[in-house]
Amino acid sequence: MRSTPSNHHPQRSVLREAARWLGLAAVAFAGLATLVGSGGGGGGGDTPPALSVIGTTPTNGATGVAINSTVSATFAENLANTPTLTVAGGAGTVAGTVVRAGATVTFTPAAALAFSTTYTASVSGASGAGGGTQSGTTTWTFTTLADPNAPPGQVTISGTADFESVPNDTSSNGRLLYANVGNRVIRGATVQVVAAAGGAVLASGTTSATGTYSLTIPAAQSVIVRVRAEMLKSAGAGGTWNFTVRDNTQGDAVYALDSPAFTPTAGANTRNLRATSGWGGASYTTTRVAGPFAVLDVAYDAVQKILGASANQAFPALQLMWSVNNRPVSGNLATGSIGTSFYTFGANGHRIYILGAADTDTDEYDRPVVAHEFGHYMQSAFSRDDSIGGPHGGGDKLDMRVAFSEGWGNAWSGMALATQYYTDSAGAGQQSGFRLDLAAQPPAGDRGWYSERSVQYLMYQWHQNASIGFTPIFNLLAALPTTLPADGALSSIHQFAYRLKLAVPGQAAAIDTLLSSVSITVTGPIGAGETNSGGIADAIPVYRTHTAAIGVAQNYCLNDSAGGGSDESNKLAAHVFIRFTLGAAGTRTISAVTTTGGVTSDPDFRLYRSDGTQQDFETDANNVETTPAITLPAGTHIIALDDFNLTRGSNAATNNGQRCFDVTIN
Repeated sequence: MRSTPSNHHPQRSVLREAARWLGLAAVAFAGLATLVGSGGGGGGGDTPPALSVIGTTPTNGATGVAINSTVSATFAENLANTPTLTVAGGAGTVAGTVVRAGATVTFTPAAALAFSTTYTASVSGASGAGGGTQSGTTTWTFTTLADPNAPPGQVTISGTADFESVPNDTSSNGRLLYANVGNRVIRGATVQVVAAAGGAVLASGTTSATGTYSLTIPAAQSVIVRVRAEMLKSAGAGGTWNFTVRDNTQGDAVYALDSPAFTPTAGANTRNLRATSGWGGASYTTTRVAGPFAVLDVAYDAVQKILGASANQAFPALQLMWSVNNRPVSGNLATGSIGTSFYTFGANGHRIYILGAADTDTDEYDRPVVAHEFGHYMQSAFSRDDSIGGPHGGGDKLDMRVAFSEGWGNAWSGMALATQYYTDSAGAGQQSGFRLDLAAQPPAGDRGWYSERSVQYLMYQWHQNASIGFTPIFNLLAALPTTLPADGALSSIHQFAYRLKLAVPGQAAAIDTLLSSVSITVTGPIGAGETNSGGIADAIPVYRTHTAAIGVAQNYCLNDSAGGGSDESNKLAAHVFIRFTLGAAGTRTISAVTTTGGVTSDPDFRLYRSDGTQQDFETDANNVETTPAITLPAGTHIIALDDFNLTRGSNAATNNGQRCFDVTIN
């Protein structure tokens, strides 16, 4: 499980000071629902006019609607097909049947609708007898009447909650397009009716897939409707989860959106809520209320994607730590010096820290960035992730563990969000950034098992392949053992692609063809037969096998030629991976001694035991690293050996080339 922050902005330089902290304030709005027609007039020539909705039943915004009502839409001409007509609200999508007659399509619920509930109807895909077609989707809302048998004075409060969402520019540099702001409903979030005096929770529920809610309290009093930046489901079929968006600079408090206090009347009441972005046209001028809900929205999409492959998946609790104080400076997480957006697992459980410093780097609207970090959470929670983290980016020749983890994170963002573009904004006004096309084959100089861009391309293309898709990908990740398997493979594209070919044998040839297109050869899980060295001879074979007898040294070499900057340790060939097998459990010592002359080395290594446990041996002794007597179980073990002085010490910024070591197992 990785705990090292993952730098997804390797090309960024020093960024400016973050904006001041702004807390969330209560925001509400009235009359959210509007009838959006598909409209449009006829064009020239023989092009038929767009087909529009000219009326609905119930009408948009209607209240007091009978619970046994049908729902219909009437178009401007007779229909040639049966459009898609859905109704959702309260507990979710309503079951029912759809029929058309003439120009009208009608939805009949399979059971009575709920009392005092706001529903959203949507119709799309209509074709007219005259050749016209409906453009987009037409939606309208209505609220059912109060239960006539409800106790006297009982109050029902219903409504819709949404937030302002700012899209990225997927055509150029990933900047935020504030002129194109839209509204996304808040889905799956905890909603409460809270007493205005004292704050007692009077009723609680969850917003639906269309952002609607309906809660009942015994009697009228002054209340607040509160939507928490929280997705919580603790029991029952369909999976369980506990996701919260918190302010790490304000005592880890959970964000919430409050309505103004109001006193409802007996019967049905409507209260809609909207979280606004705070954008004032040239800068953020008011509270950035929408930020936490933008983050939560990505988690909702991620959960839905996973449930499609594993319907009853239990998700470990995850805290998403976002603040307007979170800036790209390393330091104290509690003050917002988080360095970058990253995932971590530690004493506080699973956490994702997300940047929010205006005019420097904000990630709350960079949905792929949030999804990328959620992908690391997935690996940690459901699979295995041997990545050591560290700086990375396009064109880097990476340690295979890092390349697989980061490439997976990018590809997963496209899978979860149904987009081929990975976008990330930054800079003044959030008008800089970058865009990656996940569907684009990497350039010739960025192909190989050590390339995150190659991994993201492969994973995304396999997901898009209708004969593979997401379910086998998820099942494979979930099936990766936490112990070291008999084949002795750490997480890498070799291991994954080999298992994918076994899982979908009918696609094995297509998988190999795609691998070949990015200069990767997969004949087994440990990279046997791989010939792409990335121009560094010490990079292959991917694993070395320790064949020396007990007590006899065997020489291994590593190299820092792929690195640069202050940390080269996560680059190609900076580690040498040594596999050895013990036929029986026993007490052993392992030593690594520098054999390269004229240098002062500091060999370190991580030992991956066959039982899944790991141990780091990192003393500061020059030119030697030796373990104490350690008990090793039978099976295959791996030593990942590197040289601190070569890749992380004062010489790391200089490529010094090869270092060699004698490794002895006693």
